[in-house]
Amino acid sequence: MANFFPQEQPNTPTNPNTPDIPVTSNTEIDRGSLISSLANRIRGLTDVINERLAANGLNPADPGMIDKLVNDNLEQFITDGAIQQIEPQQLGNYEFDFNVSYKPQLRLIETPYAIFNAVKIFESPPVAPIPFIYPLIGKSDRFVISVMPSSGEVIDFPISIMPEDEDYFTNVLVSQKSSNGKVHFQQEGETTGFQVFKLDTHPEEYSQFKLYKTLDFPYGNSFIEFVETNVPQYYCFRSIDVHGSVSNPTEIYKIQIIENSGVFYPVIQIVDLFKPKLTVPAISFKKFIKIMPSISQTIYSENDEKIGVLDESIFERKFRLRFSSKHTQKKFDVILTFKKNIRVEE
Repeated sequence: MANFFPQEQPNTPTNPNTPDIPVTSNTEIDRGSLISSLANRIRGLTDVINERLAANGLNPADPGMIDKLVNDNLEQFITDGAIQQIEPQQLGNYEFDFNVSYKPQLRLIETPYAIFNAVKIFESPPVAPIPFIYPLIGKSDRFVISVMPSSGEVIDFPISIMPEDEDYFTNVLVSQKSSNGKVHFQQEGETTGFQVFKLDTHPEEYSQFKLYKTLDFPYGNSFIEFVETNVPQYYCFRSIDVHGSVSNPTEIYKIQIIENSGVFYPVIQIVDLFKPKLTVPAISFKKFIKIMPSISQTIYSENDEKIGVLDESIFERKFRLRFSSKHTQKKFDVILTFKKNIRVEE
């Protein structure tokens, strides 16, 4: 293929239709003027190339023709982010060199990344504390109660004692996304105190306990408790951490001083919630009603080989007895059947 871009043609006249606008290295020029000049130069070069192609019997519309010419005659050096210089090339009777600089344009675009439902974040409540209860030597009417924090983690159903506990544990269940109604108790923050609950009767539910006192930790977590002789007292305890979260209560402790013939001894027990025995009220009918055949219905006649001397017998017959309440007017029926039981003794 012929070389359409000779390296040197200094005496070749310029194309009068294309203005000669030289752009040399390190020349500052207005950006708009540069673009306009380059556009005019490209149009002029295109005309020259088309003329030379036609003179050599080539069709510029053939696919790849222009790319072939450019690849054979132009060398372009490009690296990221730097100012690059294209070496001078002579395209016919035109010669120019120029610098090209570019920089990236950063755009900050706000777009939704994710959409979440409203959530509540709560610290995991602490685990239940460990109480220590022991009597004072030589004192028959008092105990020392000391409460210490525990460690580890427990997964269990929450137990409410105070009215505000219901809302608190509900929020914890939502925060932990619990699916089985259980709360993850874990010692995440420092323990700052303990709650002491007391009751003088055996409780059936934890909600029956009353807040007796609040202890500070680490100072003030022990106290002396006076107990009346032969009167049991019931206690349970909860932890409070630095976030104000409360634990589940401990087991129920029964404390009692028993006096027997002048001898005093303490009783400390862990007991369950009191479960009353379910009884169904009943009244024995033996005091109010008695049903049995009369003597004339039970006399045995050897001659006739039958029981009873009356013409109408009660045996093998059914009788319905109806009972009605005078107060509630409720009724119930009793079905009776009398059967013969003949025993012959020789």
